[in-house]
Amino acid sequence: MRHTRLARTQGRVALVVVPWLAAFWLPLAALSEDSPREREEAVDAEPAPPPQTPDQLHEKIEMLQSRVQGMEGKLRDSALARKTADQARMEAERRLAEGSQALEQMRDELTATHDRQAELEQALSDQRGLVERLAAELEHERKQNAALTARVETLAAQLPHTDGGNLTEEAAKEASAEAFLALKRQIDRPGADAEPTGVKSRAEAEDLLRKRQLKLARVTDALSVYRVRERDNLGLISNRFYGNSNQWRRLFQANRHLLDNPDQLTPGMTIVIP
Repeated sequence: MRHTRLARTQGRVALVVVPWLAAFWLPLAALSEDSPREREEAVDAEPAPPPQTPDQLHEKIEMLQSRVQGMEGKLRDSALARKTADQARMEAERRLAEGSQALEQMRDELTATHDRQAELEQALSDQRGLVERLAAELEHERKQNAALTARVETLAAQLPHTDGGNLTEEAAKEASAEAFLALKRQIDRPGADAEPTGVKSRAEAEDLLRKRQLKLARVTDALSVYRVRERDNLGLISNRFYGNSNQWRRLFQANRHLLDNPDQLTPGMTIVIP
């Protein structure tokens, strides 16, 4: 191995020394080929350098060897630096490729996220529309329910407990009193009996009073009701229902919401028979 390195070193030295010797020898050869006159002129022009000794040549060779070794070291350092740079470049390219791949993946994920967000926003908008529609329907149903409840309460207030209502005796008497006042106004209206419309209106008023007195009779669990005729009095009516005329006071008390005087009965009116 040592001989091999020595041979390589000598070869490199030869590569450097041979051109140097050639450069040194060629002028001498050219000088030897010139004519005597030219050589004399050359000698007269420039003095020839003194010949170098073997030690000087050996010293130059060693100097050249040192330079070659320095150049070899620089070449090795340069090669190592180039190798390191190549490795760094390859590592950078690898990282760049990985970064590009990761960036592309992130872009795909971002696109998918945007698409999913758009889908969710559309679904949310649809749900909001559905909620608004259901809320409107619920409000409509609530209003209808309130109206029906009010209607039921109104009807219940007109029905006795036996019919599922909540009509009280006081409310039933007030309703009958209002109907009786309407009937009296119709009777007291001048010329009402001579007009067809007047006769009809009186019949309707009598029928309304009868219906309300029937409700009162059901609320109070009365025996029946009776429509008063011409020349009727409470004694006659008592005798008709009870078999004697002594119960007229009972009839009067049961109809005090209509009667102020037991002797003043209005034909067409309906009284409760308790």
